[in-house]
Amino acid sequence: GNLAHLKYFSAESNALSGQIPASIGNLKHLEYYSVGFNALSGQIPESIGNLTNLKYLALGYNIWPGNYFTGGIPRTITNLKNLEYFNLGGNRFNSEIPDYLAELESLQELYLQLNDFHGTIPTAIEILCERIVCDFSFNKRLCGDGERIGSELYACSPCPTESRCASNGTCHNDFDSSSYFCSRCMEG
Repeated sequence: GNLAHLKYFSAESNALSGQIPASIGNLKHLEYYSVGFNALSGQIPESIGNLTNLKYLALGYNIWPGNYFTGGIPRTITNLKNLEYFNLGGNRFNSEIPDYLAELESLQELYLQLNDFHGTIPTAIEILCERIVCDFSFNKRLCGDGERIGSELYACSPCPTESRCASNGTCHNDFDSSSYFCSRCMEG
């Protein structure tokens, strides 16, 4: 359409709601896309991978009541070879952090804090974070070598025997009703 040559789009803090349309993939010249601090929701469309000129992608802090991004990070994101800044912080993404993010060769900053990412941070991502800025803090079920990547993380450890273990690796403590992530669970 009329926006075929658009290079810069910023609509932060505008109370936008709804989802990012799949047609975003038609903006082939887009280099900067920032829609943080709105009320957007849903998942990142696979077509985001068509934005091969994109250098800056900010989808952070879409956490208005009932509105936030969820799901995972699509594999098509690896097509963004020019991406330098990637911010998904402050949403409700609820998957493991994919190791294919390490394929983003130009990446300098990666912000995934304040989400529901879980599991162990892949080694490839820990290595990536030794040379770039990364923030994975405040993902309650995410563990890894926080010192290595410069984020405060929960240490991976077995569940105490007085805890029950759910199939997703969350340990529930019967004594104080607390829940936390453990890398492996023990019967108790």
